[in-house]
Amino acid sequence: DPQLLVDASFRTQQRAHLSSIMEGVSQMLYVRDTHRNQHRSDGRVIDLLIFPELAIHPQDINTRILPFVRKHKCIMLFGQVYHQKEPKTGSPLINSCLWMIPEWTNSKGLQIHRIEQGKKNLAQPEANFIPAPISFRPAQWLIEYQWHSDMAKHRPLRLSASVCYDATDLALAADLRSRSDLYIVCALNQDVGTFDRMS
Repeated sequence: DPQLLVDASFRTQQRAHLSSIMEGVSQMLYVRDTHRNQHRSDGRVIDLLIFPELAIHPQDINTRILPFVRKHKCIMLFGQVYHQKEPKTGSPLINSCLWMIPEWTNSKGLQIHRIEQGKKNLAQPEANFIPAPISFRPAQWLIEYQWHSDMAKHRPLRLSASVCYDATDLALAADLRSRSDLYIVCALNQDVGTFDRMS
């Protein structure tokens, strides 16, 4: 049952584990920053943090993930546990990952954009779940990341991501080949070799 991931006792355990991980990453970044001779002008010590498929519960995004993104001004990409796309309408469960992208503008200050990347090609075990998640990938997103302060001379990097078996979609891989610089696969799968070969 994919909805066991919202069981109260499991959620308490999962939330504590996520809090420990986020604190551990923050401490690692602090230790690393104290031993560096050069500090970046924007104050960032991390550009991108990735969590695997089905790693984060939607109820933990605002309380655990958002503060980290605001503090470190880094992009995060993480798989969400099975959830309803439209919770108030009782819609079917989907499997997706979420981009959280900080952007600073003079007019609005720091804004955190949320972009959901769905999973179209479900794994065989997912089809046997009750209730079964549905296929969901209305778009394949390309995220532009301005990695250099001299924007006139250095174009943004183009990032894209897929959830697990979507990475085996040959048509998608062919489309992204000339359009993206970095392709991320959020997967909860021990068969890393398959994804390495696909890359």
